[in-house]
Amino acid sequence: MRKTAPLLLVLIVLHSLVLCRSTDSDQPLVHKNNCTNATDFENAIQFSNVESLLQSLITVSLCVGFHNNTAGNPPDTFHGHFLCRGDVSGHACQSCIKKAKMEIAEECSGKKEAILWFDYCLSLLLP
Repeated sequence: MRKTAPLLLVLIVLHSLVLCRSTDSDQPLVHKNNCTNATDFENAIQFSNVESLLQSLITVSLCVGFHNNTAGNPPDTFHGHFLCRGDVSGHACQSCIKKAKMEIAEECSGKKEAILWFDYCLSLLLP
């Protein structure tokens, strides 16, 4: 938990910067993703844990604007967090987290860590 606390603080601060921009569309726009310096998955269990984790975040995002979850057992444990803007609907929040999952698969494929900033949400994936 100590390792994720500073990253969560950064996530919240960055989210507050995104609040200044609004859009009428339910389609989240990517502002930035950061996974270039992350290490690659070491085995199929890690990939499976990340898939499971991201799907659980998508499921809960319709009902809440912030959530964190963990999947897997050490050393294959992953932590995921998301934070949606307070002025977006549950549907828009879920759409944003789905977009984050797609971006992680496309832009951060095989990487253990990813941080994505959107108009409506922030998403963080950590080992």
